Amino acid sequence: NTMSYKNPAMDKLIEAAPLLPGATFPGTPKSGAEQIALDDKAGLAVSPKDAIAGVADRLSNANSAWKGRIPDNAYIKDTFGYQSDIAKAADATFTFKHTPVGNEATAFRAADGGAIVIAPLDFTVEGTPKASGDKVTLQDDAAALAGGKEATKKATLTFRESVMLYLPKDGGPQQVTLIGATRNLSGASVS
Repeated sequence: NTMSYKNPAMDKLIEAAPLLPGATFPGTPKSGAEQIALDDKAGLAVSPKDAIAGVADRLSNANSAWKGRIPDNAYIKDTFGYQSDIAKAADATFTFKHTPVGNEATAFRAADGGAIVIAPLDFTVEGTPKASGDKVTLQDDAAALAGGKEATKKATLTFRESVMLYLPKDGGPQQVTLIGATRNLSGASVS
């Protein structure tokens, strides 16, 4: 969990990403966590900002340039399985996009010199009917947010993803590891 506050009375939870199966949380310095600027490589294999963009691309594109730098895990496989299942719809065409969100990410130094990054992504699924008379039908939870169950022009689902990455220090292994992630439906629309 990442907390942000201006003073103790203003605490607020920014992001929470549970550890993925088989992942371990890197140690943090006993003296406290040193924050790292998102655009600063700071002795790391890659800057936090680039790693966040990389995981967004990795989740959006099966043939991402980041595929060799962010290895498969349970969340990545689940995400591509979900996208593949939706894309099988006979009467609609779907697009999938994972996008970094604003300046809500945070990065801090791990005990081994690497870094831990926690960041939000918006995962957008857009569906358009293939032919006149075709419809995109939403499940009940999404329909409640959208104010309707069927779309004749376009249906959009937006999920907020919280991801936690481990970035190795420069000179070590160059793979970025997605160690935590979660996804929650945050918006839907039909037209």
